[in-house]
Formats: sequence, C-alpha cells, structure tokens
Amino acid sequence: ATPVLNRLAELAYQLRLCIRDDALRAHGVASLSALLTSDQGAPALGAVIVGGSSRPGDRPVRLRRQLEPPAGPHDAALLEGIDRLRLSSAPTIELLIRTVLLQALASSPAAVASALQHYRRLLLHARDASEAGMPVSRAALLRMTDGLDAQLLLWPLLAPGPEQSELALDDLALLDDLLVSAADAAENDPKLARLQRLLADGSCTLVFSRSRATVHYLRRRLGRRTAWCTGERAGIGSTSLRRQNVLDWFGPSPPLPQGGPRVLVSTDVAAEGLDLPAAERVVHYDLPWTAARLDQREGRAARAGSRHRRVVVIRFPPPPEIETRLRQSEILERKAVLPMQIGLGHAGRALWRWRAELSERCGEGEGAPIGASALVTQSERCGLLAGYQVVERTERSHRLITSVIGWLDPDGEWSEAASAVTPPLLEALASGPGAVAPAPRELYQAVALLAGPIHQRLRLIRSGWWNRQATAGNTPGLLRRLRRMAQGAARDRRHDRLGRIDLALALAAGGQTAGESALLDELAGQTDDQLTRALFRLPPPTPQPGPLEARLVGIILFRR
Repeated sequence: ATPVLNRLAELAYQLRLCIRDDALRAHGVASLSALLTSDQGAPALGAVIVGGSSRPGDRPVRLRRQLEPPAGPHDAALLEGIDRLRLSSAPTIELLIRTVLLQALASSPAAVASALQHYRRLLLHARDASEAGMPVSRAALLRMTDGLDAQLLLWPLLAPGPEQSELALDDLALLDDLLVSAADAAENDPKLARLQRLLADGSCTLVFSRSRATVHYLRRRLGRRTAWCTGERAGIGSTSLRRQNVLDWFGPSPPLPQGGPRVLVSTDVAAEGLDLPAAERVVHYDLPWTAARLDQREGRAARAGSRHRRVVVIRFPPPPEIETRLRQSEILERKAVLPMQIGLGHAGRALWRWRAELSERCGEGEGAPIGASALVTQSERCGLLAGYQVVERTERSHRLITSVIGWLDPDGEWSEAASAVTPPLLEALASGPGAVAPAPRELYQAVALLAGPIHQRLRLIRSGWWNRQATAGNTPGLLRRLRRMAQGAARDRRHDRLGRIDLALALAAGGQTAGESALLDELAGQTDDQLTRALFRLPPPTPQPGPLEARLVGIILFRR
C-alpha cells in the first residue's frame, strides 16, 4: 500500500519478501534490486504490481491550502537558544538531537518543552554515566527522540561506540531559560489562534500531529468537546475512552449526532488503515518526513464512501527560519516525486495499467493472426512496432514464457515503455484502411533488425547469475564450500547428496527472495556437517527453461 517512503529501493525490499530477485528476468529485468536502486522503473513491473483504478466521483476531490503561521513573540528566543546548544562533539549525535528539537519547535510550544525535558534527562543520565566511567547507551539516545520521525532518517547514522558519551553537559545551564520561554510561548501562540479561527465554522475536521505532546496541548485548548487519540490513549475532552469508541464518532455510520465532537486531534496512529469519512477537512498541524505519511493522513477522509464531494486539506508548514534549517518541505517535495519516477501513484499509473487501457482504446476485435504485418505511409515517425512471444518447447506442447511489444527506432534502440509504444499503435489504428501490406524485402529487413533485441531477451532468460552473485555477501565462500562438498560427494559416489548440492549451488548462484538470502547467509557460518543436513531443507531453485523460441506476432512499419 505504501511501497516508497524515502528511496525506490524500498519497493525492491517489499517485492523480495514474496518473489525472487530475478522473477522478472523473462520480462527484461535481470534484478529487481539493481533496477530500483538505480532509481529506474520498467514496464515489466506491471507483471507483479497491480494498480487499482478509480472512476471520477468515487472519492472526494482534495482542495489544498497552505497557511503560513505568524511567528510568535517567543519563537525567536527559542530558536536562538536551540542554536546556542552545543549538544554533542559527535556530528551525527548533534544532528540527531538538533533535528528533534527543531521538529518539536515547528510543532508546538508543548512539543518543544517535551523535547527539551527529554534532552535534560538525557544530559543528567550522561553526567551520571560519566561519573561512573560509562558511555551513554544507544537506548538512552533513542528515548531522547521520543518516537519522533527523526529516527526514520537519522538513526541509521548513529553507530554504537564511545562517541555516544560526548554530550555537551554544559548545555544544562541553558535549558532552564529555554523551558521558561517554551512556557511563555504556550500562553501566546499565534499558530494555535489560527487553528481556532479555522475550526470556528464547525466543519468536521481531523487535525494530525506527529507529537503526542502537541495532541494533548491542542485538546486542552480547543475545548471539552474535542476528541483526541494517541498511540496509548484516547478520549473526548478530559474524559478517557476506548480508542475505537472515539474513532467511531467519525466513522462510516451513523452520521455524527448533534452535540458530538466535531474535531479529532490525533497522532499518526489514526493515519493508517482507518475509515473516517465523516471528516470534511484534514489539517496537517505539523509535517512528517514522508509524502506517503501526508497521503495516509488525507486518505482517512478522502476515500470512497465519503459523505462529502470534496475534502479541504490545510497544511501548516514550518516557519521560514526553521525550514531553512530542517528543509522539511523541500524533502517532502523531493520524496513525493519518487513513486512517479517508476510509475506508481496517480500521475504514473500508466506504467502498471497501460496495456489494459490501450486494449480498451483499441476495441475488442478478433485480434491479428500470427505473422500479421502492415505498412503505415506518410507517418509522423520512422521505425517499426513489433510484438512477439517467447515460448518454451516441451515434449508435447509449447509453454508461453512472456509476450513482448516494443518500438524499434532507426538507430536500433528498442523500447517497451508506454510512451514509446502507445503513439505509433494509435497512429496505426487511425490509419485504418490507409495501411498497406509491406513489400517482402521491407518485411525481411524489419525481421533482421528485430533479431538483435529478440536474441538479447532470449540470452537474458537463459542466463545464470554466477557473475553477479559471486561478489554478493557471504555467497563466494558458500559457493566454494559447496563445490568442495560436491567433489567429495562425487568421489564417494553419494548421488543423492550430489543432487542436493547441485540444487543448493543453483539456489546460491541465482536470484533469491529476502528470506532465502538470509538463510544462505546463515548457512555460510555453519559447519560442514550442519550444512550437509541443511541441504535437504533448502527450497528448490528457479528451474532453468528448456529450449526457447521467439514467435513473431506482428510488425507494423512506419515510413515518413
């Protein structure tokens, strides 16, 4: 449902939970991981990823607005104080803690006060640890983040080591003044006042914040009829209730009764998988690190079955002074386009569905016979459009491996992308009776040009993975051990063991699922006896295809 957060490689990780890295080899993709870590997409991904279609009117239209909150009188003092904090002599730790504090300042005075209190406790812990001659633990630093999204980006930078004790203990002297400024900011908060004016119209509204402290701050100040929900608690006003009972007020049925809560303030715990169609407005009181999280928040209201034809989306971006330090809006915009690069999302769905959509536009004819050909003259382009099938010959029949349609330009470049295939096919359709049969010589030359890309596909389908896998992880050592064991089994005439070793070699040298890769890494550290016993529990490798042949389905030549 959310295949891309920070990098396109995350899609490969999810796919490899279910299929092997070379699952799309017949479709022209040698490695899912290599494809997506290079920030590229391929039409072949449509063979394993299905994008749902929605008709106009199924979901409410999203109307987006951005409100620039005015700076509060104490914001400058808080920002200046955070800038003065030394935090740590270790750059990764300094960056982590400063980001947490700036994120909290962009959320609310309560959030920054909570983050400062966490930092103060961390310093006290570090002082005690230093006096005892111990480093600050990674767990203590993790508690400092208070579950904020900063972990998503910055926690992997933090390697365990003695540098974790190098916190700036002299920051303790500055924290008391900062906590006083945070308390003063809560008494005069123009961002809160802006939200209160927005909610005065009585529209049913979801207000999202990534900070629990902000949720409790808002529910205390927005009135006793404000519903709220965090990871561990929920309620209406000062009354705690079961989380599901609170969410039911904003659910599919029944409609909100008179006198019930009109505002739900929530952390992102309510942003996934919940149906809250009573809401007609979504407010991002602060911003997460991923565009996917924004979409999840909005999707609670803008969904099929909503009671409203439109949902208003309000975004409170960080003030400019904080944005220049965090670059949060910039990061969100950059991540938002990642799925589009490989055809995911509304703007890029053609990558997954273009064949079906093109089929609908072409009509439901009987289809062309095998070997059909045509020539379109006076065209806007020069080249050829071809379709072919790759089949595996068996003793009794032929098994379809893949079907391919692509465009070959005069320079010999072959493309199977929708942008290359769709325009010439539609032009050929529009030409109708104007298309003629090509001369035998032209057809022969076209088939000769197609030989290159077709043979390249056949080689890819037949190819093994030895070269690529031989340099990956623990595979080289495991392959050497398996070959040595195979020599011993052959010498001892242990044919059953030799067969299992042969299958294990094929698995280790081929594309694997994530689980199989982890299993092979585990086996690489076992003794020969343990490895021998494990051979009989390994999953079978991907079978190599038998004799292959390409069957040309049709060619359309285009001549200017």
